[in-house]
Amino acid sequence: MKALLSSRPVLWFLFPFVAALAELVALQADRFHGHGRFVVLRERADIQDRHFPAADS
Repeated sequence: MKALLSSRPVLWFLFPFVAALAELVALQADRFHGHGRFVVLRERADIQDRHFPAADS
């Protein structure tokens, strides 16, 4: 994924979105397949915080 995005500088801004979505999908697939549970809001927020840290003002 990084190779594709680095070869096309115009798409580089998409990397955080793609990485966060991939992490969320992987976690949801593991949860749903293993236990039948969904990813809760707090876990979604943690994923978002990792990929989109708060900007210093």
